[in-house]
Order: sequence, then structure tokens, then C-alpha cells
Amino acid sequence: MNKRESILQATIDVVAKQGISDSPTSLIAKEAGAAELTLFRLFGNKRELLHQTYNEVARRFQDKCWNKIANIKDTEQKLIALFKVAIKHYRKQQSELAYFMEYLHTPDGLLLRPDIRYEKGEDVSEFPLVSILDEGKTQGVFKNLPLTNLVSLTGAPILMLLRIEQILKIKYSKSEVELLIQACLQAVKS
Repeated sequence: MNKRESILQATIDVVAKQGISDSPTSLIAKEAGAAELTLFRLFGNKRELLHQTYNEVARRFQDKCWNKIANIKDTEQKLIALFKVAIKHYRKQQSELAYFMEYLHTPDGLLLRPDIRYEKGEDVSEFPLVSILDEGKTQGVFKNLPLTNLVSLTGAPILMLLRIEQILKIKYSKSEVELLIQACLQAVKS
């Protein structure tokens, strides 16, 4: 792992444990085994470091999702498969989930949410959830609501299930997870 990758991973780990406001660059650099000057040379400032770390976390998840859902034609089945991939991925990558949740609740993170960027007219087709929901909306399979609403009805409950598991150190049963997935699907179906 090179210095850049070490710093990105340290950012994920430190922010996951301490939150963004309690994660100074000096601590992130120390966790990465790098000088703080190296961190600033590679990323410029903390804001850019957080942004690039978010992009890395999103890319890792996107790669895993697209590989798993690429051959699924039915939009509803694609959405169900995406949820299952997300649950499996973030149960293993708990620090990435915690980072993701922390960052998306900052002003910068909120503006990077794919559904908000979509509503502003940006091409965010690389993001699986937004892409699938847009496809379903276009086909008339999903409700004709703004993408921000569709994401709130689907992605948010899945992320909250995972975060609750993480915080309470529990694991919901397969049947409970299936019920939630079906509830999310029903929430957006036309």
C-alpha cells in the first residue's frame, strides 16, 4: 500500500471511530504512518482529503455492485440484488459504512449525494442505486417521484439497518433483512 492509499485508509478508520470533527489531520497522518506534511502534499487540505476518501469508498462499493448486478435484466430484481450486495459488503466493511454515513451528513457530503446531484442534472449513472431507480422510474416500474424521495424510501432504511447492527453489535436475521428489502421495494413500486 502506498502513502496515498495508507492515508485514505487511515482517514476511513479514524473518522469511523471518532467522527469527522474529532479527526484532526495530525491523527490521520499518525495512523497512516505518514508525516502530516505528506498528507497535505498529497491532498492539499482536510476538506479535499475527506472528499477523496468519500470517492474511494464510493468507488469500492460501485465496483462490487456492478460486478454482481451486471447480468440482471429485471429492474426489481436488480434493486433487490443491490440491497443484498450492500448488506453483505458493509457488514464486512464496517469502517467504510461509518465513514460513508459520517461524510454524507456534512454540508460537502450532502452536495455529493448522487440523488441530489441527479436532481441538479448531473450524470451520476455510475452510482448503482440512482441508476436502478432512474431506470425503474423511466420504465414505470417505480413511482414517479424525485430521485431524492426514491433513495430515501430505499437506500436510507438499508443503511440504517446496517448502522444499527454496527452500533448495537447485533445482526438481524435473514428473514428480518428480507422483510426490510421487500418493504423498500414495495415503497417505490408503482
